[in-house]
Amino acid sequence: MNVQAKIPRKQPVQSRSKATCAAVTEATIQVLMRDGAEALTTTRVAERAGVSVGSLYQYFPNKAALIEAVRQQYFAILSNTVQTALGSAAHLPTEQKLAQAIEALVKSKRENLDLNQAMAHAQYGRQSADFPSEIVAHFSQVVVKLYEPDRAQALTADDMSQIECTVAAIEGALSYAVKTKPSWLAETWFTNKLIDIAATGLPR
Repeated sequence: MNVQAKIPRKQPVQSRSKATCAAVTEATIQVLMRDGAEALTTTRVAERAGVSVGSLYQYFPNKAALIEAVRQQYFAILSNTVQTALGSAAHLPTEQKLAQAIEALVKSKRENLDLNQAMAHAQYGRQSADFPSEIVAHFSQVVVKLYEPDRAQALTADDMSQIECTVAAIEGALSYAVKTKPSWLAETWFTNKLIDIAATGLPR
């Protein structure tokens, strides 16, 4: 994707402009959920947000910028969720830290289902083809930080591949649940299954 296409024309400063950007981002989520990434247009989003196309273009020059705004919101919520969970589990062993992080992640997916479903739809659009690999890379680094410093420094290339594979398996299950089986996100067995995947899949 052209990096410049992601960058908003300008950043909102006043309350009114921030409200406009928030409304546009929420409208983008709704259009993605209803119509998918291929049908996403600035005109549709502006109509859904109740703003003029001219007002939208002040902050979002194109479709890619709209998807980027949703992506940033997605990562901000997930990162905050995981970091908060890990912060409260700092005194626990690595396995328990990871279990708490996974529990918090599933809860966040459930409580922000619209946002997560929008990103699930956006994954299948050509403009967000790099998203699955981006999230696996992001959370693989989170997992690395769970290890004690000596162990983290000793991780081999095979260890890193094992971490990436495990994170990809968990993310794949979460994406499937979000897109087609959202009721799973409320099931204890589902969270426990993800914890089991982490416990058996990560290098010791």
